[in-house]
Amino acid sequence: MLGYFANLGFPRIGEIVRAGTFAKYEDIPVEKVMGTVTADRIIDLISFFLVFLLALALEFDTIWSYLSANMLSIDSSQLFTSRVLWVILAILAILPFLIYRYRQQLKTHPLAQKIWNLTHGFLEGIKSVRRVRNLPAFLFHSILIWVMYYAMTYFCFDAFEPTSHLGLHAALLVFVFGSLGMIIPTPGGMGSYHALVVGGLILYGIHSDDAFSFAMIIFFTVNIFGNILFGLIALLLLPGINRNYHPARS
Repeated sequence: MLGYFANLGFPRIGEIVRAGTFAKYEDIPVEKVMGTVTADRIIDLISFFLVFLLALALEFDTIWSYLSANMLSIDSSQLFTSRVLWVILAILAILPFLIYRYRQQLKTHPLAQKIWNLTHGFLEGIKSVRRVRNLPAFLFHSILIWVMYYAMTYFCFDAFEPTSHLGLHAALLVFVFGSLGMIIPTPGGMGSYHALVVGGLILYGIHSDDAFSFAMIIFFTVNIFGNILFGLIALLLLPGINRNYHPARS
């Protein structure tokens, strides 16, 4: 809760606050705690990617119909004859050859080194999951938290009259849109969450005013009532609860 509370002030600072608080009370070096946070976030990223693909597969027709009707009059037959598409495919085809051909030069380039370090860190984070003491419980709770995130959106559909007729698939797509809004580095997703939830609901014919009201209901329920209230409670109670606490060592 302290992590979520801190994110409202500065994007992503909550990860550091969470790790620092845990390190303080459990007497574990911060760098080791950050390793668990990294593994946690990598599993979150993989989970979101899978949910994103599921929503895209289930609601592809809805997205395509909206784009066809409101954007650029997309014609799927023209899409595969587009010169731009073939240029992109050609670039993707020769890119591996260029990377291999100039691999020695790329190894010393700062940008290539940064990309390699990020990729290496990502892979190491995935490997670290194997060292979790109770892997089934870790995976179960990783899945459960995303189910609960999704349920938050779905049950709010039923609680708000203009969206009460929307079903499970619509809730999944709007949930994915909202999650993308929370990923964008704004304080607690403020603004970006609203814009993407509104965009998701408009796909289903919800008026923009009602869509914005829906986004505000979820956002303020979670961030104002949830994160601020329980974040402050955690901030006040943690020192007292842990006054006589001594971490166990195995």
